[in-house]
Amino acid sequence: MLSMGMGIDSAAILARWLTDPASRDFALEDLVVITAMVGSEYRATERLMTTYLLPLMRAHGVRYVQVARQPRAPGTRRVVPGYVVLDDSRAPRRMVMRGPIALVDELWTTGTVPQTARHARRCSLKWKAEPLDAWIACNVAGDFRHVIGFAADELDRVAKDRSFSTDRRRTSEFPLVSWDWDRARCATWLQDLFGEPWSRSCCGFCPFQAGPEADLMFQRWTQEPALAVETLLLETTALALNPRSTLFGTRSSARQRSTERGLPAAQLTEEHLASATWACYEVRRIKGPSRSNPATITADRSVRTVALGTRAEVERGIAALAGERQLRLEVDEYGYLRAWARERGVQYPLVEQFWVSAPAGVADKQPKGFEDRWADAVGAPRPLPDSGQLALPLAVTAPRVTPAD
Repeated sequence: MLSMGMGIDSAAILARWLTDPASRDFALEDLVVITAMVGSEYRATERLMTTYLLPLMRAHGVRYVQVARQPRAPGTRRVVPGYVVLDDSRAPRRMVMRGPIALVDELWTTGTVPQTARHARRCSLKWKAEPLDAWIACNVAGDFRHVIGFAADELDRVAKDRSFSTDRRRTSEFPLVSWDWDRARCATWLQDLFGEPWSRSCCGFCPFQAGPEADLMFQRWTQEPALAVETLLLETTALALNPRSTLFGTRSSARQRSTERGLPAAQLTEEHLASATWACYEVRRIKGPSRSNPATITADRSVRTVALGTRAEVERGIAALAGERQLRLEVDEYGYLRAWARERGVQYPLVEQFWVSAPAGVADKQPKGFEDRWADAVGAPRPLPDSGQLALPLAVTAPRVTPAD
């Protein structure tokens, strides 16, 4: 079984197995190739898969399964079986690049971007590993060999995968490590085989593109401006709710860097924001020792939509609220207007409370027990503000809070 992404490393393994029988020690009829679709992949990847690898799999009768994460009802934590099958064939003819729900849907409703702290890849675990593991658990009987496309220069990811594995039936294998093929070797081999470069597979908003491959990322954003606009809009909302949430974990935002480079997406994003519906969000954040384990530092956030309107209308409402309550009003370096009721200090628990304008669409949400933790942090319960305190022309949303995952 090959757990396959659509990028350079996995493509090199599969292509070599299908064109060089001596590179494998099994019959192709025993091979199952499976990919989990996250939903915001570059179109170039779909074209490469459709042009080169699908015909090879058809020619050899290789079973190719495409899965995605299964949607769940609000307020529920688990679903069964945990995946949906998008296509399952020994003669695959199409790539199904998006399931019924995608990572970008979650990012829109939570007002966040993928997390990069400690080089974590939580989105990959949730949107790739979990549906893959769920499909394997339901469809593979007995012991199995699980092949993963980590290159010879990714030994840290190999070690991490082995530490995470809990399925005793599973034997993990890493052919590229055995072959001593790093990513550069894989890329050269694929180009020699197919006659064109193979693109890196990732979401358009993947934060791990911005290192040495940043120039390539901006080139891809120029070629696929719709995906770039989606990325910049995600970051716009995330930065409003948390000014530390630049996509790449730096003080320079993706939107700023796109503007500096004159990318079409920068202007398209500004045009979208000018015509979009905006919201006033109340944001409260607590960071400090966990109530259950004081040795662990946790961070919780509550987001509530207070009112909707145009950007100008929302900002007038926030300015009026700041004047009425004598709150500090600021426009930060990214152009977001906030009225601060509580600002982060230097000792735990760190608390923040502010009202901010941002594009509408973020769901009201806070974790269970947040109000009790907030009361402990600030010294007393605080009732939610009367929505009439924001003099906006459109209807104000009612409080709607759902438990977090």
